[in-house]
Amino acid sequence: MIESVITDKRYAASIVLHKNDTTLNSVPKILRINEKNYVIAGLVSHQQYASNENDGHYTAYIYDTIRWYMYNDMLIKRRMATDEEKIAPHIIIYTAKNT
Repeated sequence: MIESVITDKRYAASIVLHKNDTTLNSVPKILRINEKNYVIAGLVSHQQYASNENDGHYTAYIYDTIRWYMYNDMLIKRRMATDEEKIAPHIIIYTAKNT
């Protein structure tokens, strides 16, 4: 069950993710908001085409508590991703941690 969608502008402003320099290991794995913990489930990244900044391709990354997997519909399969993989996160998804 989804409790809510969290959009906390103060928290979002505190995370420094540079579009071209961000790696998977720089994305926080756990958030603590209002006494509640949230764990990362995945993110959506945008790969910009060099020819036009308005064009590109979206890929999804899923975190399974110990490793990242990348899903790319152009490859039609998943692959393991390294923590140092460069990303341009557009959406980061967290789930409430059961305590």
